[in-house]
Amino acid sequence: MNQDPWHTMQQFIDATSNATALAGRLAERNIRSWLRPEPPACQEPYQGATPFEVIYRFDRMRVLKFHGCPATRPGTPLLMIPSLINRSYVLDLMEGGSLIAHLVQHHHPTYLLDWGTPGPQHDHLSFGFYIDELMALATAAVRRDGRADQVDLLGYCMGGTMGLLHAALHPDRIGRLTLLATPINFHDEGVLSRWASAPEYDVDRVIDTLGRMDSLMLQSSFLFLKPLSTWQKYKSLYEGANNPKFTESFVKLERWLNDNVSVPGECFREYVRVCYQENRLVEGGLVLNGKPVDLRRFTGPILNVVALKDHIVPPASSRIVTRLVGGPVREELIDAGHIGIAVGSKARQMFETVQRFHSEGSESTN
Repeated sequence: MNQDPWHTMQQFIDATSNATALAGRLAERNIRSWLRPEPPACQEPYQGATPFEVIYRFDRMRVLKFHGCPATRPGTPLLMIPSLINRSYVLDLMEGGSLIAHLVQHHHPTYLLDWGTPGPQHDHLSFGFYIDELMALATAAVRRDGRADQVDLLGYCMGGTMGLLHAALHPDRIGRLTLLATPINFHDEGVLSRWASAPEYDVDRVIDTLGRMDSLMLQSSFLFLKPLSTWQKYKSLYEGANNPKFTESFVKLERWLNDNVSVPGECFREYVRVCYQENRLVEGGLVLNGKPVDLRRFTGPILNVVALKDHIVPPASSRIVTRLVGGPVREELIDAGHIGIAVGSKARQMFETVQRFHSEGSESTN
């Protein structure tokens, strides 16, 4: 039966009105998020153990400088770059037992880039913008505060990939670079690579629908990489429940693992496309923020710390960097997993290696 044309027109008007109202609500939410004042310091996401001060802030991004004993000698400042997916305090979980604490105890000027929590107003920012411009602001702040011509970088996981790309774009500003469990070849044998690089993974549809990559979706994906890991984890907690040090470490690590961050839409789209789908770090032809990226332009020393039991970044994915850059690469192989390399019992080996590597750079500049 044919509908009354006036009734059809009314349905169209109602649908249009509803869509307009929805668009208005979305615009209002974005504006409110943009105008929302910064939360007080006690509500900031950084929950590490080492005291710090904020030396620079741009929008949600902060650069933290860690307090410690006065340095016995000047040194090249070291800026740590975390992943955009996880909170930055993974390298400072345990008091007296973190990489940051270890560096501070050895009188090394240590800084951390804290990305903060992005809002809807950041969904248009590209991966290249983060690497080329936001990181440039952070390194400039560290050089200024440390009164240094160059800054060393240390990147963990995705942060290492970003650190390498930034060093290739701005080689004159970077001294030494440490890559910690860092993916370089994204077409590896790992499950994550097979998922994200598959033609069936339509990153455009995901971002066009959601606006960003939701943190809960990311966390679920990582859990599915090792489906039995949760059971094994709580089995270990049951067996070690009488050990206060173990339980404290367990709780702090779990807090970090569940304190995830959604990734701005355009940033995630470009990251997946150029890294996982096109593998541009290996294949070449990478352009970020309108600038060609050639990894051979960075000729400074690189320390590549590889986790031999890494199920997220297989060792071969990291070790290929030796063939791609223009300077010397020192490898450190650690019998640990992706998380254990940073916070587990094997992490102490990494602490000592990183501290020696960056101290060598400081001594050569004095």
